[in-house]
Amino acid sequence: MSQSTARALQSPAPPRQAEHVDLRPDVSQAHVRFIGLGKTYPGQSQPALQGIDLNIRRGEIFGIIGRSGAGKSSLLRVINRLEQPTQGRVLIDQADIARYDEEALVALRRNIGMIFQHFNLMSAKTVWQNVELPLKVAGVAKAQRQRKVRELLQLVGLEDKHHVYPAQLSGGQKQRVGIA
Repeated sequence: MSQSTARALQSPAPPRQAEHVDLRPDVSQAHVRFIGLGKTYPGQSQPALQGIDLNIRRGEIFGIIGRSGAGKSSLLRVINRLEQPTQGRVLIDQADIARYDEEALVALRRNIGMIFQHFNLMSAKTVWQNVELPLKVAGVAKAQRQRKVRELLQLVGLEDKHHVYPAQLSGGQKQRVGIA
């Protein structure tokens, strides 16, 4: 054996950086996460929610289905803390929203869109005015509101219905106004 070969065998190779392996991507990349979530309303013996563990990654679409009284609305309402869970935790981007103060909750709620079964459209306002109203209440400048309403109506395919009142729309169209 040559001297260079002997030296190569004796000197250890430089340490390599360990490669990061994400063993639980469903957890570490979760955008919304429920951990042992439960909700029991005062005066009720049956919990509305019990032992819910769920991880939703950014961009995923989930449908929540079930019979009347199954807890669908309760589950949605804990996401933006309109309801406080009696058990478990809700994490959004790994932050426990139970620790949010009022200011942080307002900011969170501005970034969460909820579409209810009943669209809560104002019958005396046009489609445009219904979509514009939350932006107006939030203090968005008129030019920016107009641009945003135009974009949203185009996104849901109702740009040609901007002057129409909710009573003149189909159920699906009303739902799309609610989405906008």
